Amino acid sequence: DTYFSGKFKEQDLKHVSDMAISETSLFSVQELIQLYFQDIEPANFHLKIPDYKWRAIFTTNYDRLVEVCYERNKNKLQTPEIILTNNGRFDATRTNANLVPLVKLHGCITRTRDEKLPLILTVDQYNDSLEEGRDRLFNMLFEVAYENTIVFVGHSLQDHNLRAVLSKLQKEARHGQRHYLLRPGIDEVEVRFWAQNKITALDATFKQF
Repeated sequence: DTYFSGKFKEQDLKHVSDMAISETSLFSVQELIQLYFQDIEPANFHLKIPDYKWRAIFTTNYDRLVEVCYERNKNKLQTPEIILTNNGRFDATRTNANLVPLVKLHGCITRTRDEKLPLILTVDQYNDSLEEGRDRLFNMLFEVAYENTIVFVGHSLQDHNLRAVLSKLQKEARHGQRHYLLRPGIDEVEVRFWAQNKITALDATFKQF
């Protein structure tokens, strides 16, 4: 609506983002996304996330929903350490159990004016994200998943970057941990498909979880 007067609504987001950036600028598109997500409010069940201790939290979302949950929960068991780039404080989270790494794989709306670290929107950005500035983040996801159970919440698992990590796990950790996918209304065909990848798919919402 903003850039193309309602056209291309049925097109893939990556393609439309590419065109919008081409027509305007990277910063223009990213600031629109920032505006769209900046006032997002967590539900009551989101606010329970800090009631538990996590080895790590990974997200492909750009918003600050998880951060807000920790800011509002006075009884939180950990403090989030935000990791956006290869320069994040990885060592601090390994030696301090009171810190939970909050790894934002696709960027954050708090950082929209950095050309070297764009929000992951376009095809090229997806391809480059595993090589430029973020490869340690995806390596950390692989390492955590190698030894710990991962719960994928409401994710399609069609994300190119995540599938690369899952493929690597299949090859190098065949006898590793079983993981879980929460998705309401998931089809039995998908359940069988993910089971072959050691992922148990559950027809459930995050609220139920």
